[in-house]
Amino acid sequence: RETGAAATLKFKAVADGTGLFATLRPSWGRPRGRGFVWQQDAVPTMTTQSARDPRLTLNAELGYGIEAWRLRGQLTPTLSVRRTEGIGNALRLGARYSANPTWLRWQPIIGFGLQRKQTQQGDAWGAELGAELRW
Repeated sequence: RETGAAATLKFKAVADGTGLFATLRPSWGRPRGRGFVWQQDAVPTMTTQSARDPRLTLNAELGYGIEAWRLRGQLTPTLSVRRTEGIGNALRLGARYSANPTWLRWQPIIGFGLQRKQTQQGDAWGAELGAELRW
C-alpha cells in the first residue's frame, strides 16, 4: 500500500526550452504512480526509496537551455537539490543534449549527471548516463 502527495511548480522563460527554467517539487509519502518512462523533465527527479515512514521531500532544479546551432540541437546544464526530512540531502549537477526535431524526424536526447548524497550513513557519489528517443 502506498500513500503520498506531490505538487510541481514550474517556471519556463521560453516555451521552446531555451533560457532559464526552474522547478520546485515538494512531496510527502511515497507517490509512485508513474514511472521514469512517462517523465518529461530534463533531469529525472531524485527520490528516496529507503524511507519506511512517509517523509517530506523537497526537490528543486535550476537550469538554462542554450541553442547549440553547430550541434543542431539544445544543450541544457542543470543543478538539482533534494532535501528529505530525517534521511539526507543530495546535490546533482547534470547536462542534457536534445537534437532539434526540425532537422530529423526523431529526437534523440542524451543526458549525464553527477550526484553527491549525504545520508546518516555517510556520503556517496554517483554518475548517471541516460538516453531517450522521441518520435
